[in-house]
Amino acid sequence: MQQLHSSMFSKDPSELVRKEPFDREETVRSIRLAMAAEIDAINFYLQQARHIPEGPFKAVHEDIAREEIAHFGEFMRLLLEYSPEDFKRMASGWEEASRLIGKAENFPFQEKGSGGSGEAQGGVGGRLFPMFREVEWKEESVQDPEDAGKVHQLSFLTHQVEIRRDLREEVASAVLGREERKFSMGLKKEILVSHPLSPWNRSTHVRTGQIGQAGQISSDIITGIDRLSSEGYDGDLGLIVSPEAMKSMNREIGGTGVLEIDVVRPYFRSIVFTPVLEGLSAMVVHIPSVRVLVRMPPETEKRVLDASKCLYMMHSKLAPMTDYSGAVARLQWKD
Repeated sequence: MQQLHSSMFSKDPSELVRKEPFDREETVRSIRLAMAAEIDAINFYLQQARHIPEGPFKAVHEDIAREEIAHFGEFMRLLLEYSPEDFKRMASGWEEASRLIGKAENFPFQEKGSGGSGEAQGGVGGRLFPMFREVEWKEESVQDPEDAGKVHQLSFLTHQVEIRRDLREEVASAVLGREERKFSMGLKKEILVSHPLSPWNRSTHVRTGQIGQAGQISSDIITGIDRLSSEGYDGDLGLIVSPEAMKSMNREIGGTGVLEIDVVRPYFRSIVFTPVLEGLSAMVVHIPSVRVLVRMPPETEKRVLDASKCLYMMHSKLAPMTDYSGAVARLQWKD
């Protein structure tokens, strides 16, 4: 590995006389070499930090090691861009190791071009909302599926937080994780209720009964299912419920020992409850009729502001697309 370092970093730039740019094979090779160098640097800093006494020197040393890990992630992203076939081999090795360990874990990276953008991978949906398929979108806007004369812009959402550099790694990670969850909640709200093409805004309202009567919520939800069925949507249904409505659905119906949620559960492929829906509310959704168009997948960028603080900036550009108002039934109850 010492030879790798000397070949990559110890040359005077004035000695580099090559004029032509790398071809693709050389580019991929240079990315792999950079990843190897980053791993070596990470090991060096972490190993040396074990022998450094507590204090500013050790804190800076450990911060440098964390930066090198971030750089390794950048090179890994480049490898996915220029040599996606490497990730097929990684996935194969990952599966074999999981088999030997006896614990199945999904491969955390997706080969380029295998669907969606960002983390639009696996299961019923991606990370944006765990029900709807994510679609890579190249444009800044989308036509209205029910009125081609209307055009809706994709939403650009941002969030940022400053974190002190002297915080312990566990504390800084907890602060960043909390802020990323806030940002994720904002994305979910945009997808579900805020955007003009969200299922909440593009839905059919279903009249509901009195919430105080046990069994009323499940009865109204079945009415919503019937409404979708009348539009030709008989399968692949999802139920999205507010926490308050979900609480009410966990009550027993008339001493039968049956909960309201258990009455409706067999009708749905997926049930999700989320605080994005407020009050006593729910949506019955034909899952394939709602997608998330992703122009810029969610991403967090780190910038060093000064010796004491780092700025973490989160951003994403996206829009939901609900095909037809008849594909979603909106239900709201009063106390």
